[in-house]
Amino acid sequence: MKECSEELSSDAIMATIQSVCIREESKMGWSVALAIAASSMEDMSAVQSVTPIPTEQLKKAQQSDPAIREVLDHKILGVKPPAHVLKTYSSKTKCLFREWDKLTVADDDVMYRITTTRKQLVLPEQYRLTVLQELHNNMGHQGLDRTLSLIRDRFFWPYMQSDVEHYVTKACTCLKQKKPCRDTRAPLTNVVTTQPFELVSVDFLHLDQCKGGYEYILVVVDHFTRFAQVYATTSKSGKTAANLIFNDFALKFGFPARIHHDQGGEFENQLFMQLKTISGVAGSRTTPYHPMGNGQVERMNRTLLQMLKTLNNTQKSNWKEHLNKLVYAYNCTRSEVTGYAPFYLLYGRSPRLPVDVLFGLLPQSNFTKQRDYVEKWKQGMEEAYAIASKNAQRAAEKGKRYYDSKVRSTVLHPGDRVLVKNLTPRGGPGKLRNYWEDSIHTVVRQLGSDIPVYEVRPERGPGRSRVLHRNILMPCDHLPFETPPELSSKTKIGRGKRVQPAKGQEMDEDSEEDDNLSYVFPQVHSELTFAKNNQAGTEVEPELSYPTEEDKVPEQMASALSLPDDDYLRDISLPSETAPDDQSESFEDVVVEPAVPTYQLPQRNRHPPRRTTYDQLGTPTCYNIVPVYNGQPTWNPVPLCTVSGLIPLLPLTQPPYLWPSLINGLRLV
Repeated sequence: MKECSEELSSDAIMATIQSVCIREESKMGWSVALAIAASSMEDMSAVQSVTPIPTEQLKKAQQSDPAIREVLDHKILGVKPPAHVLKTYSSKTKCLFREWDKLTVADDDVMYRITTTRKQLVLPEQYRLTVLQELHNNMGHQGLDRTLSLIRDRFFWPYMQSDVEHYVTKACTCLKQKKPCRDTRAPLTNVVTTQPFELVSVDFLHLDQCKGGYEYILVVVDHFTRFAQVYATTSKSGKTAANLIFNDFALKFGFPARIHHDQGGEFENQLFMQLKTISGVAGSRTTPYHPMGNGQVERMNRTLLQMLKTLNNTQKSNWKEHLNKLVYAYNCTRSEVTGYAPFYLLYGRSPRLPVDVLFGLLPQSNFTKQRDYVEKWKQGMEEAYAIASKNAQRAAEKGKRYYDSKVRSTVLHPGDRVLVKNLTPRGGPGKLRNYWEDSIHTVVRQLGSDIPVYEVRPERGPGRSRVLHRNILMPCDHLPFETPPELSSKTKIGRGKRVQPAKGQEMDEDSEEDDNLSYVFPQVHSELTFAKNNQAGTEVEPELSYPTEEDKVPEQMASALSLPDDDYLRDISLPSETAPDDQSESFEDVVVEPAVPTYQLPQRNRHPPRRTTYDQLGTPTCYNIVPVYNGQPTWNPVPLCTVSGLIPLLPLTQPPYLWPSLINGLRLV
């Protein structure tokens, strides 16, 4: 039985099975299998295998470690040094001496820490980074507790927990991918205003499209009075925003002292900037991806959405018609921050509501002179402004105390290394997207001593400076420094013609690298023939009169009938004839084309050129140029019908208005 058996590799068996399958599908007579060289297999096994560290090397590493050497020497002697001697050692050595009863030296002079549940190797400092990489990086970058548990089961060294915590939470590059357990929160900075339209906040709110194509709302809110105005729009372009603010809002309520907005393109454009400059209006903007910087209008957006949601389904489909009524109701309602309604702080009187007319609750005027009303109105407004400012300041301080109680951030200084939160949308769900950007940035400066806004720029490579809020920055001073990327010159590779291998050309087996253990089966092409015979085995030669030298052809027609050059004729694909099954083929003359895994473009099917000429005046004749063995073209007429005594007729090539005359000519014959 042993004589009839042989051990084969799995690659050889797979190649044989594939050759049998392909032979059945394409009826091939032979196949070729390409195997991997033994040298490459040895390299792969060397990469995948792990070489254990010799015991003698561990012994030398412990003896050369300054913290372990003193303990190891005293443990071999079996004598613990007195207390006054222990005071002279380093803190790491003292930590090991505190584990004196649990430390033991094996027969190979390697020291271990043995407890009731585990046996730990006292790890020298030179191998600690390797252990951290193997048990954290190569184990899926798990958290601190899981990584520390894996290390404690195998190793021990002084202050091991603090070293592992520092590496996992501050020094490992996985910080760029993970979201921190607690978000960064910088201290809150309040904005203070003392009069109406000192600061106006604007923003666009996107809703479902209603009748008329309206799907955006331009929201304008005064910071002091909380007075709001909204405009339904069909787009959020810069021209639309500038037209509504400067041609409607400003002309009704006056030009504000400053306009605050985000960094959207509808506000950050040349038109908007020029209008602010001409009108004498100052401008300010929020930092990128920090909507809390425009909190007044964002809070108004939330209130407006809550009011629009109370509409029924029919009214929601045409929410534009109800928008102004809802905003008017908001302006007439008392604000908890100021203690007054926005309408009253702006106009100095309470608004008239339909319910007042219904129950006759209209205010009675006791003024007989206009001057008395003006003085009373002035006194009431001064008192209202003072109370509103005091109430707003009290509410702002209360909100700041609540927000700052959960502050988790540090003050950054110029030169600090930070990571920037990855907030750029790139399509898809983004569940595998890194939480922080890959490139590390450096702090350039802080824009103000009382605001947590910093200017940062990339640490390595080109890049522009960016002004960002502290909440989307994370310090990373312990991450390794990045190496600048190598600039590779990009060459534009043109799309050239595909060159077919010549007949009889030998294929180089070592020209392609077989990295994926793939098998290539060449395809066999039959020999090309120059002419195809009919069923009778003779060539068809119609009885036609060929053009002679005596026939005069016009110069224009002669140029059209010029023969093509030899290069063009050699490129013509001629019809081929399949060889019989019983015919023996020589593999030396077979063209072998390896299967290319890339996508092949469709090839053009070339046909012999067709020329039309006039044998006699009247009806033209169409000829096909067919190459022969000697390379000289011949003119073969291809008529649709031939009649004795008539020239070849091609009705389908004639204009439709000549078809009746041609048919009548055939009938007469």
